[in-house]
Amino acid sequence: MHAKTEIRDSLVHAARRKSELKVRYRGMLEVHCPVRLTVNDRLETGYNAWGKPMARDKRELSICVLRYVVGVVIVIESVITAIQYQAVAASSHIGLPSEFVLILASTEAAAAILLLIPRTLKIGAIALIVVFGVAAVVHLLHGQYDIGNLIIYAAATWAVMANSTS
Repeated sequence: MHAKTEIRDSLVHAARRKSELKVRYRGMLEVHCPVRLTVNDRLETGYNAWGKPMARDKRELSICVLRYVVGVVIVIESVITAIQYQAVAASSHIGLPSEFVLILASTEAAAAILLLIPRTLKIGAIALIVVFGVAAVVHLLHGQYDIGNLIIYAAATWAVMANSTS
């Protein structure tokens, strides 16, 4: 083990115990000093300056909440659209087969479920952004310019993907 790693581990151990660190230099000099972890040690170990486990910071918590809110809302809206796909396709007058709406809604729901699972978050986020892009293009090509919700969902999904710690 490297000396730097040993020293850091000693610091972390001493900080957790709220004790002083005893440092010997070549067996001759012993120094006692109260220990506080540096910012880098706190980030690496998950402990604050006094050796207690760090609470999640606000940014990480807000991204987690955003992920679950976006995921659940999209799953619910996609399932509703998939159940009523024939009525949605008929009322929108887009000229595409009603099965297209069913496939798009089903894909959107599956991608949103993947977004909710930490291991598949990035795959789900990319798939959702692609689905939102396809839906936006279809709406624009058919003269339906109210795509603000799709843009907001895509931006929120991008933010979750870019800032996730999973």
